Amino acid sequence: MQATNIDFMRNAADLDRRRSLRSIGATMQVAASDWGGVVNRRAVKAPPDQGGWNLFITWADGNAVEQPDRARRPRGDRR
Repeated sequence: MQATNIDFMRNAADLDRRRSLRSIGATMQVAASDWGGVVNRRAVKAPPDQGGWNLFITWADGNAVEQPDRARRPRGDRR
């Protein structure tokens, strides 16, 4: 799945298609939509041919990755 309205997701999907995935022999069908469409389809647990999916690009900010508990703290809490 490719979010077309978020630049780095659109660009990363284009690069992954051309380089990484095809270089290992993967076949793919890109499902391009806005981020809302990606989020809705992400909830579908069916196989891709029934509306599900296998791969999508997302992100997390550095604080959530480096300090997972920080993402759950109230705003302004700097423990």
